[in-house]
Amino acid sequence: FVLADGKEYISTIDTLKIPDRYEKIFDRYNPEKKKFEVYADLKPKSGANSYYQTYFINYERCKYCAECLGCVDVKAVAIDPYGTCLLQSCNNNVPLYINSIIPSFPCIPSAYDCWNFKRQRYYSIFSDAILAVGSNRTQKLLEVPLSDYEPYYIEVYQNNVTAEAYRYMKTLEENGQRTGTLVDPIPPLITGNIYLRGDENQRVLGSFQVSGQQKYGYYIEKDDAPRGILLPKENPDFVYYDLRPGTVVLANNCGVPGCKVVYAKCTLTSFRTNTKPLNWRD
Repeated sequence: FVLADGKEYISTIDTLKIPDRYEKIFDRYNPEKKKFEVYADLKPKSGANSYYQTYFINYERCKYCAECLGCVDVKAVAIDPYGTCLLQSCNNNVPLYINSIIPSFPCIPSAYDCWNFKRQRYYSIFSDAILAVGSNRTQKLLEVPLSDYEPYYIEVYQNNVTAEAYRYMKTLEENGQRTGTLVDPIPPLITGNIYLRGDENQRVLGSFQVSGQQKYGYYIEKDDAPRGILLPKENPDFVYYDLRPGTVVLANNCGVPGCKVVYAKCTLTSFRTNTKPLNWRD
C-alpha cells in the first residue's frame, strides 16, 4: 500500500498451506473455573513443524428477526400502557417507541432459518516446534463459561500460519497478559511482516498473512455441568444477545379488528444471517 507522502509498504512473502485436520474436538468441564475447556486432537507429528491460529464464531438461532428502529419497514401492532391496541408502522427514519422501549418482532414461523452470530475476541495459537516426530498433538482451543445449560455452538476456523506469524501473535498474546508490576520482564518489540519497500528495517505494526483453512462445527452440550449451583454472569465476549432489550409485539385479541400477532422477516445484517451454520442441528 502507498501512503499520501508516496512511501510504499509491502509485506514479506507468505505461503498457502492447508493445515492438518483435527482428528477430534472435545470438551471437559472444569468445576473450579465453572468453564468448559475445549480441546482438539491432531494426528501425531510426522515431520516439519506446524503453526496454527484458530478462531471461533458463536451462532444462535434468532428469536426476533426485527426491531422498530426506523430501518425496518414492518407493520407493527403495539399496546399502549392502558391496553389499547394501536396499529402503527415502522417507516424509514421514523422510529416507533412505546414508553421509550424499542419493540422487537419475532421471526416469521415459516422463515425461522435466521441466526445471530458473533466472532469471539479470543483466538488460540499452537506450535508443535518443541515436539519430537511421532508425538501426540493436542491443542487447547478455548474456555466457555457456564452461564446457562443450553448447548453452545461454535464454528471453528483453523488457519495454518508461518513461524513468523506465530511469533508475532505469540508476542501480542504475552504482552496482553502482563500485569504492569515491577517483576514483569521488559516486553519485546512487536514487529510484523510489513515494511518500507527497499528497507526491511522500517517495519510497521501489523501482519499480513495468507492461510489455508479448515472449518468445523461443534456443540458444547454441557451435560457434565452440575445443577443447582450459582451460575456466573453471561460473558458478552462469548454470548450473543438477541437484538437489544425490547418489547415483543404480540397483540392478540385486543378487541380491535385486524389486531394480530406481528412477525418479521429475517433482516440480514453484519451480525445476522439466513445461511445455516456448518453441522447445525435443532
